[in-house]
Amino acid sequence: MDSNSNSNTSTSYNVPNNKENGLLKTLFGNRMRYGLSEADEASEYLYALELAKQELDCVNVLFNNASDPDLINYAIYEEYAINLRISYIIKKMKQKNIKSEKLIIP
Repeated sequence: MDSNSNSNTSTSYNVPNNKENGLLKTLFGNRMRYGLSEADEASEYLYALELAKQELDCVNVLFNNASDPDLINYAIYEEYAINLRISYIIKKMKQKNIKSEKLIIP
């Protein structure tokens, strides 16, 4: 194998370097892509919101079925964190004027 085969061949993207993009990537995981069209961006926010709601449902089931005090505490803190994430996503959706027929944002 020659020395050129070990070169870095990763794809570079024109990504703005700011804190919000890093936070969105953290919130949305691998689905978040930079340079999205407005429609794609809206669907990413809606997907993240739906995922957070599903996680909230799972945590509620955990809380309702847990008997260990540590597990109950975990469920409480996890629910709080998920609710904060949902609030943040809704706030960003309002700022970007993203709406959905299935979603009612107060």
